[in-house]
Amino acid sequence: MSTVHDVAASNAQILSSLQSPPHVVIVGGTSGIGRGFALTINRLCPAAHVTIIGRNESAANEILSQLGSNGSFICADVSLMSEIRTITKKIKAVDILVLTQGVISMDAFARTKENINYALALNYYGRVLFIEELASSITSNISTWW
Repeated sequence: MSTVHDVAASNAQILSSLQSPPHVVIVGGTSGIGRGFALTINRLCPAAHVTIIGRNESAANEILSQLGSNGSFICADVSLMSEIRTITKKIKAVDILVLTQGVISMDAFARTKENINYALALNYYGRVLFIEELASSITSNISTWW
């Protein structure tokens, strides 16, 4: 079993193997795991350009203040496939794509404005659409480790 130190060293090695500066896109990056990932990337690789995608602009501004000039924010409701298609056109390069958007809903019948089950839109369909839409933006480096 790997130790936390081993995992941290492995993560740092992956970041250092990417062309500088790496472009990191974090969907659902304004809180939770996505927020933690953005701040950790900044600590391990201060030159990385981090794009956070989410709904909470005030939370994003707090994170961006810590990222400095290497951070950017795209405000979007990623439960909507139309918004995903729109915002992915703004992203030119991706070295690391982090998909942390999601929801736990007690309302199994909740629907988006596009009439898609809300939980499935965030937890499944939106993730697949991000990958499909950004496939052409992914740099060749990433294909070596997936």
